[in-house]
Amino acid sequence: MDPFETLGLLRDELEAYQPGLGMRKALVIANKLDLPSAHERLAELQAALALNLHAFPGLAWTGKHVGSMGETGPIVAVSAQADKNVGVMVEACRDALRQMRNTEVTDERDGS
Repeated sequence: MDPFETLGLLRDELEAYQPGLGMRKALVIANKLDLPSAHERLAELQAALALNLHAFPGLAWTGKHVGSMGETGPIVAVSAQADKNVGVMVEACRDALRQMRNTEVTDERDGS
């Protein structure tokens, strides 16, 4: 199964578990960037997401993170083994939590 299909399956499983869960804000962390075919598969995933981002509305808010090849998008590619982009991943998670907390506070103030 290719990574895009896997992402769709994960979204569908989350949605089946709890309606709305698959549409919540999310980050995609693509690990194992050190494997031989990783960059090719990452490029395929990025291209598929670029064409189908509407199917993953929870990812649309993450576009400011810089990926493994200098591009921006909803995917943070890392190699834990090679310690590549681990700091970027941690910072992306921090940013995501900050944004979610700010959204919750704003929603509470607005009565949403």
